[in-house]
Amino acid sequence: MPKEFTHFLIADKALGKAKAENAEAGLCIKENYNLFMLGAILCDSPYYHLPFSGSKGSLLALSKNIHKPCGEIDSDFFQRLAAAITGENMEAYFAFLCGILSHHIADRNFHPFIFYFTGKDSDPSRHRFLESLIDLRLMRVMADKKICRASLADYLSLEKSTMLPCLHMFVKASVPPAMKNETAAITEKLWKALRFEIFLSSLYNNRVILKALIRTNKLLKARFSPFVTLFYPEESSCDLSLLNSEFSYRAPSSGEERDASLASIAEKTAEQLSSAIILAYKNLKDSKPIFDKESINKLFNKRDQEAFELRHSDTKAIDTAMQAFLKIMPQD
Repeated sequence: MPKEFTHFLIADKALGKAKAENAEAGLCIKENYNLFMLGAILCDSPYYHLPFSGSKGSLLALSKNIHKPCGEIDSDFFQRLAAAITGENMEAYFAFLCGILSHHIADRNFHPFIFYFTGKDSDPSRHRFLESLIDLRLMRVMADKKICRASLADYLSLEKSTMLPCLHMFVKASVPPAMKNETAAITEKLWKALRFEIFLSSLYNNRVILKALIRTNKLLKARFSPFVTLFYPEESSCDLSLLNSEFSYRAPSSGEERDASLASIAEKTAEQLSSAIILAYKNLKDSKPIFDKESINKLFNKRDQEAFELRHSDTKAIDTAMQAFLKIMPQD
């Protein structure tokens, strides 16, 4: 991941940059904003299969074809999706595809940052807690509001009739060959998973549920921590200095020591997406493939991904903040 708000904020920031440089490209996406934002989160939606619905197997099969083992979006999947865009409604599909690309670029830039602070622990609690902090901080920096005042509806409206063609195309590009005959049924399952994802995300600010989870977690000796850490802490009880300051990391390709911050990573991600949108829109207007094989290879080139060394002292700082969150009862 990151979580939904981070993906939405990055996509929206990139759209603003693209519009400032190429008004026509920006307007094209603005007119199809809902599909753009759908693409920005849809790659993670298969993980939100409804409990006891029988959809887990088919949706996880999609995820395996969408993601590489380390969590990156697979370039082969993106290439199949890009090649499927033909015929009518090209501008709508273009906006959706740019949203998918937004998800990839955000993951590529934020995953190393998250692993830098959390490590690759089998317990997802630390990872999820940091993602919640990132949402909280970027909402302040990029939208100038508290997370408790934010609404997913500001970015995405669930409109099945307009989304269904994109969902169907997405499933066709990601379904395993043995399940091709189930495309329509899996598309319906994906729609339900998307709705479930948005429903769960809308609860993460609910203090009543959080209070009940914290009580239960204490009784069960922290077994519910992976669920509790999906919720947002109160800003007043959370030290965000770790996310406000710069930190140093070593670039794996060159061994060079560099400085970065959460804000600079968000800015770089938006810049990269904006540039890709403008180039893709030019291809659309010239009746060329929106993303050809060469441009996809460049966008998915692993050498461009900067991985950060894990610093155990920073991991400890996240643990300290997380333990404080798990013990503090939220205010009514």
